[in-house]
Amino acid sequence: MNFTGAWIDRVNEMNPAKTQPKRQIVWVKGVGIAGLNSEGDAIMCVPSGQLHYIGPTETVYEGDINDVTPEDEDIDELIHEINLFMPGMNMDRYKILQAWAGFSPLNYDPDLPKGRRLRYSVIDDLGKEGFPNMLTVTWVAFMMRQPTARRVLKAVRKHLRPSLPQQALRFGGEDEFATSSPSLLAARPDVTHAHILRSVEKEYARDLVGILYRRTGLGWYTQIPEKAARETAEIVAPTLGWDKNDIDREVESFAAYVRKYHLMSSTDWTA
Repeated sequence: MNFTGAWIDRVNEMNPAKTQPKRQIVWVKGVGIAGLNSEGDAIMCVPSGQLHYIGPTETVYEGDINDVTPEDEDIDELIHEINLFMPGMNMDRYKILQAWAGFSPLNYDPDLPKGRRLRYSVIDDLGKEGFPNMLTVTWVAFMMRQPTARRVLKAVRKHLRPSLPQQALRFGGEDEFATSSPSLLAARPDVTHAHILRSVEKEYARDLVGILYRRTGLGWYTQIPEKAARETAEIVAPTLGWDKNDIDREVESFAAYVRKYHLMSSTDWTA
């Protein structure tokens, strides 16, 4: 089994056979630009498909954590900072297709207004504070998920022993989809009707936002016109028990979501 990634062709060339296997890979280099903004915080311009992500902002957030939206002042700040950092871009609002906002729950430190970034994955046992058998884990970076999981397991074992014998890990891969399943959008042909159904049947999405952003990720890579949103609703309607009124309501709700959370106007959304 040749699982050597970038070295696949080089390993194949080591085969002593007279006829070499055909070339299988091409190396594609991806470059993003990262630096510091005028306040000393990180700013990046990172390619993502046919688009570029610019950001992030770094502001302390004290609002509703269930309703985080990009504001006009956030966009103005990013435009100002990216034009300082990369003046040749001449960035303005007309070049922005959509925006999004989130927040990072950094470790609290009274001496650092924007939080403490190092170290990652801080595990606190709150027993000494009057909460027995309670642990918290803060500031877990994605690339630290496996070592963090091992540390969490070790910490939990101090309080709770497993009731069943140790079992081997099981990794469930994505089901194979029929190649005949049509794509939803030509801009992203890899997302098919079968993927949309899977997001409802096996990944428990219950609305268009859950399907098009949180499961298939389609909305992060391209704008989704009203026709495609309605088609998605019609695909999953039998599974979710939606009638025509439900479909209309879901499409309208999705339109409101992209306007509020991604700053896309109705004109952008219905294009």
